[in-house]
Amino acid sequence: MKTGRCIAGLVVVAGLIAGCTAEESPPRSSGDVVDARFGAGDFATAPTPAWRLDPAARGTVTHARGFALPMIPGDAAPMLVGLADGDYTQNPIGLRVLALDPSSGERLWLRDIGPVRQCAEEIDDTVLACYGDHRVVYLDITDGRILGDIATDFYVYHVRAAAGVGYVSARSEDMLLSTIHRGTLTDLDAHWHASFPSPVPGQPASPAAFPDRGIVDVYSSGTHQIIDIDSGEPRFTFAGENPLPLGNELYANVTRNPDGSLREVILDGMGQIRTEVPVATFGLSPQPWANIGEEDLPLFLGDGAYDPNSGAELWRNPATLENNGGANSAVLAVVGRTVIVRSSETRTFSGIDLESGRTTWTTPWPDAYWARAGTTDGEHYVFGDYTGMHAIRASDGTMMWSVPWPAGADPREMSVAKVAGVLTVSDRNGSTVWAPTR
Repeated sequence: MKTGRCIAGLVVVAGLIAGCTAEESPPRSSGDVVDARFGAGDFATAPTPAWRLDPAARGTVTHARGFALPMIPGDAAPMLVGLADGDYTQNPIGLRVLALDPSSGERLWLRDIGPVRQCAEEIDDTVLACYGDHRVVYLDITDGRILGDIATDFYVYHVRAAAGVGYVSARSEDMLLSTIHRGTLTDLDAHWHASFPSPVPGQPASPAAFPDRGIVDVYSSGTHQIIDIDSGEPRFTFAGENPLPLGNELYANVTRNPDGSLREVILDGMGQIRTEVPVATFGLSPQPWANIGEEDLPLFLGDGAYDPNSGAELWRNPATLENNGGANSAVLAVVGRTVIVRSSETRTFSGIDLESGRTTWTTPWPDAYWARAGTTDGEHYVFGDYTGMHAIRASDGTMMWSVPWPAGADPREMSVAKVAGVLTVSDRNGSTVWAPTR
């Protein structure tokens, strides 16, 4: 949703930090730029292309390749572009991070990060964490300042940062011993560090901290060891075919019965069974892609919806699942008080009341089986399918508008998403920002 302020207001001059500067574009009049961020109901009419991002064109002679960066939570943030001096087979790879105004595409700042291997898979607040084999660097995404640049005497396996705390995970050369460092953005061990053997003796383990879920997880061969993120004390271990931390001290676990059937349960923060999920599935996300990062939405497991805090069953509706080469989630988005689902078999969309679980409408759509990802403005679901980009009204299932893909576009490469508060349509070569038609 709109924040009511221009992103350019977030930019400050970073000056000389860590031997390089964050460059800033000249200020522009606020009247020159249309606010491309969307708010409630903005997609009742078709949006308009605002500007095009081609990462290669934004690069330089030395840094011309695109480098994937995580999405930024919330709407009051710049759009980030990663520019590298080589491809992903190179280690380390020289990385520059470019910040753009989401409404105009104007450059806000440019920061040379230097040699890294990769960056964290998520940005938890306003800090981008990147790392090399023996280096951790933290970048403030609001203004391009480097907040910390730490050399290590151990191989860095994984890094996250949240609320001013850095979580650095390492493991031994034989991958049997994992070590977690919880510190500040300048001091690795300011709070604590602790080591943990693999939860499966003799098998390699993968350690990682997840501040958004409040845990450290040491994983090996279908087994998770859950560690308290504040104290570093082990809490419990659980194993299954698809053990999955859900957040809010809840975990989903799928095990196989002696007869080959599956059993799915929701565990509490101590590993005790909280809820039995009647229709067991695995490999399904409990949150639709269009709502990633939103809080207090139900967890969609099996054919039901479950309270995200208690794990209690809220309702069940078989329309939340579809059998398309196996059990798959049919949930596309939660829009207001409606859960929008698709059916590949009947080629329809349906709306389910979020409170009761009752189906309230069904709309035929030939390419419903192709619908995926997308975003919502709180009243409409905007998505891409085989033919183009479309919007459906959540309250009654009315299709509002359609924009066909450009001539020659491969629909398999087209994706619709919300990035930095704006609607983007991406292909293999870049992204186009679409602004609400006001």
